[in-house]
Amino acid sequence: LLARLGRAEEARAALRRALDRDPNHRAALRALAALEAEAGNAAQAEALYRRVIEANPHDVEARFRLGQVLLKQGRVDEALEVFEAAERWSGGDPSLRFRLGILLLQEDRPAEAETVFRTMAQAHGEDPRAWYLLGVSLLAQEKYAEALEAFEKVPEDAAEYPDALVRRAIALESLDRPDEARELLEGWLAEHPDDEEVTLALAGFWEDRGEFRQAADVLEAYLAGHETRNHRVYFTLGVLYDKMKDWQRSVEYMKRSLELNPDDPHALNYLGYTYAEKGIHLEEAERLIRKALELKPGDGFITDSLGWVYYQQGRYEEAAETLRKALEAQPEDPIIWDHLGDALRKLGRTDEAREAYRKSLEFAPDSEAVRRKLEELE
Repeated sequence: LLARLGRAEEARAALRRALDRDPNHRAALRALAALEAEAGNAAQAEALYRRVIEANPHDVEARFRLGQVLLKQGRVDEALEVFEAAERWSGGDPSLRFRLGILLLQEDRPAEAETVFRTMAQAHGEDPRAWYLLGVSLLAQEKYAEALEAFEKVPEDAAEYPDALVRRAIALESLDRPDEARELLEGWLAEHPDDEEVTLALAGFWEDRGEFRQAADVLEAYLAGHETRNHRVYFTLGVLYDKMKDWQRSVEYMKRSLELNPDDPHALNYLGYTYAEKGIHLEEAERLIRKALELKPGDGFITDSLGWVYYQQGRYEEAAETLRKALEAQPEDPIIWDHLGDALRKLGRTDEAREAYRKSLEFAPDSEAVRRKLEELE
């Protein structure tokens, strides 16, 4: 109860007291292990799960949780041994293999996930999840032809089918077959016009090809016939109108996105940076960007936005300091180097400004605007 109320430290203390009274209390051991794992205390969590398993080798869930802890530490071989033992003790429960594969994907280990899902597809080919997740693991490795083949085996009546269809389109685009990708998405929407995710995918198809007006038309046609509370529809429209240099429409859609999801750091940053670029509503821009940073601490692009707000406010020393922090996270971003050059130039630190502009050109050699700034200082 204490853990559910967000009082994790009190919960851990209570569980430790329970274990002082009964060191083999399995429920307390498992609960404390879970709390330690959640807190990032891997060594403690591992030791506790091993105690649970020692007391009850049949506890498959404890074995699986131990495997998770090991995997998060990068101890892949040990983790796989633990997972295999869990499967043996479960009597070959296929749900454990699915959970293992999904966990590997979450830990950005698609090659290992592929091995798991290939086995599942061979043994349980009638289960569409096996083919779908095999396709996901292949797509993550840029094995586009194999991924396409796997996604094509997901039947149309499966719950995974619409998402598999979107991923098929991604694979087709990556195989330089864009017409087939577009026809696939448009064909589905002709029969299922209410499918919001596929609508977003079609808009993304046009956006990727630089057809921003076409992409916006797809989403606005959808909005004309549908009520939606999906903030991503409005966020995407905000981005598209920004790319079309219609910043007023961009701001309108970004505000609508934030009405639906006020804690979206990307929308907060986008709107705040838009204001900063225009030199307007700078106090509001700072508030939005600070909130975005609270939600994504240390994010280089959001930190850059804050530095740019400071610059527009004339707070050049703070701007330079903040932009250097942004570069710690994104050291090869030409825009951040350009912003730093501008701030240093305002501070009269010409040599440092020149170096910043040179770094910007190193990563974006075609930027004529930055090249002109550098020439002005030389």
